Amino acid sequence: MADWTRFAYDELSALHHFDTDSRLAVYRAFLLADLLELDLAFTPAAAFGPLGAGGFRVLFGEPVRRGPVDGGPDQTAGYAWHHVRHARVCIERGAGWQAEHWIGRLRDTGLALACRRLGLPVEFNKHVDRLPAEVTDAAREALVRDVSRDELRRCLRAATHLVLRELRLSSPEEARRLEGPLLDLVDAAGAPTRDLT
Repeated sequence: MADWTRFAYDELSALHHFDTDSRLAVYRAFLLADLLELDLAFTPAAAFGPLGAGGFRVLFGEPVRRGPVDGGPDQTAGYAWHHVRHARVCIERGAGWQAEHWIGRLRDTGLALACRRLGLPVEFNKHVDRLPAEVTDAAREALVRDVSRDELRRCLRAATHLVLRELRLSSPEEARRLEGPLLDLVDAAGAPTRDLT
């Protein structure tokens, strides 16, 4: 990593870099002087292999077979209730920008569920633009235009309905279990709330 980092600064005129960790890999992202981004992944040989579907080709050596990067439907459904809950608390506390963050995460969860349902890779919303209009139109309704309480409540409701629609289509049992509690949280937004954190 040190050698590649020196190369990026000395030969490619990198301006800055940062790391993100994903399981055993470290992803180092460089901002080059011409504003291009260079991403390098560093993984021990014993853990080197594809995490997601498609686009992985080994030039030499044998890759390790590993599972997908996302945690599957259970984890995604867990994100849904987590994000609804946090968005609702933030709205009630008057933390509009934080609420906007959680509503955006909830909307992205709905889009991830749609990608999974339609067999598209889920990572980083790379394939969201390939989703059908009925999904993206519903997601558009959850785009926050300002951080007023009324707007945040409207968007929280829209994002929650997007997620529930996708759960009904892909995981009907989870949808049945979660629909009532999620809608209760959303519908109660605006009423006095107890501390849910």
